[in-house]
Amino acid sequence: MSVNLESVPCAGRAGPGELPVFGDADDDVAAKLKAESRRAGRPFREIVNETLRRGLASRRATARQQAFTITARDLGGLKPGLSLDNVAELIEQMEGPLHR
Repeated sequence: MSVNLESVPCAGRAGPGELPVFGDADDDVAAKLKAESRRAGRPFREIVNETLRRGLASRRATARQQAFTITARDLGGLKPGLSLDNVAELIEQMEGPLHR
């Protein structure tokens, strides 16, 4: 279910009952925006615009971050008789049969 943001009363440049925002908002999003407007004592329109600006700025900042890379290092070989092919067996060999 969604709420048409244009039907939400607001203060500002828009006329009564009009909100210069496009599209619809899901009920949970609209409820959070209304609650934040009441909590902050600020017009609904300001809260919507501020939230959209922050969200868009956050997406741009995330896109600019470089990819995380890991450099592999040789830690030496396993002790003779151990294999990484069967992890359960490896744990049992390292910690004993009562490891669980």
